[in-house]
Amino acid sequence: MIQDRRRIVMFSKAARVQVRKFHRWAGILIGIQLLLWITSGVYFAWVPIQVIRDDDRKTESAVSALPLNQVVPASTLKIPANFVTKTLRLEQAPAGLFYRLESTAGAVAVFDALTGEPGPQLSSERAIQFAMQQIQSQDKPSQVQLLETRTEDYKGPIPVYQILLPDVRGTRLYVDPWSGRVLARRNMFWRVYDFLWMLHIMDFKEREDFNNPWLKGLSLGALGLWLSGYFLIGLGRAPRRKHPA
Repeated sequence: MIQDRRRIVMFSKAARVQVRKFHRWAGILIGIQLLLWITSGVYFAWVPIQVIRDDDRKTESAVSALPLNQVVPASTLKIPANFVTKTLRLEQAPAGLFYRLESTAGAVAVFDALTGEPGPQLSSERAIQFAMQQIQSQDKPSQVQLLETRTEDYKGPIPVYQILLPDVRGTRLYVDPWSGRVLARRNMFWRVYDFLWMLHIMDFKEREDFNNPWLKGLSLGALGLWLSGYFLIGLGRAPRRKHPA
């Protein structure tokens, strides 16, 4: 009985040594990522998502009855032969009623739903006019440009108008050049969110993959760190010897 108890004590000591080594090195390697997870979680919890998305300043225009009896059939649209349609939508936008088509290659074609003719591209002045109708702001745009390529904070369809506002949020509006609809809203709160989200899920390129190897590996390491800590606190303790009175 005494010999068996000694073996248990010796085994527990050896286990504590190995677990302590793992806990020490795991804490060093994983501790920084744990700090980033906590920091990003605090930001996500405290900054309202409406502010991040700029929804708190969004304005909705009055919805009028759609003249559906005047809409031309989609089959009559003069779609280019090399345009392989992926999606087709009928949209009511600030600039009117449109058919919006997207090809399998990501190209966009817009047609006036009342005439069937290709929708004319808006001028920068008209794009600004429609954009400012969709946001509660007294600031006048400081810059506007038509982008032909996607940016780091905009991954939507192109071309698109980028409109910069000189406000405290550093707002950028991305406006569809045909319909005048704001496709995306970006500000400093969103940019901080996007950066912390990248660190949180550890996808440093697309910032969308929630199942990448880095996140899987470090999440298992964090679980092991937690388990080893509780082992050292409770289960890893050696039985105390009873001394005679």
